[in-house]
Amino acid sequence: EERPVRIAPILCTSFHALYAADEGERRAARADYEAFIQALRATLADSPCRAALLVGGDLAHVGPKFGDAFDAQAKASELERADTELLEYVAAGDSQALLAHIARDADARRICGFPPLMAYLDALPAFGPTEGRALHYEQWQERPTRSAVTYGVVATWRKKK
Repeated sequence: EERPVRIAPILCTSFHALYAADEGERRAARADYEAFIQALRATLADSPCRAALLVGGDLAHVGPKFGDAFDAQAKASELERADTELLEYVAAGDSQALLAHIARDADARRICGFPPLMAYLDALPAFGPTEGRALHYEQWQERPTRSAVTYGVVATWRKKK
């Protein structure tokens, strides 16, 4: 039986306003973020649908193009290990492990997908007991600049009762 699929895409911007120099801007950004998370939690909690959540985006941005002295291709295996670890924390719903992972090297890989990953994890408790899995991971190597961007996707679904 074919069932219609509904998709609600959510695009996230950076968290720069959350740590802006201006205190008023920080407060306003935090209030906006909290309101968004509360609305997303309410939507997830009220949904009678069998749903799966997907989160994905860019992960590492490394190499000379991004200010590093090293050739990104030489670090491909190291990047994959670190990025896979990060995706596993997201699949497990572990926001504290995600934060610790990024803080461990002061975000040296420049994980620009951090805002959607964190928003996803902040809203996830309203979805109920979940299971998750990393679905896909890739690296895009830009040989002329010796740089790379990595990206991945995680799916989460409600546990069967």
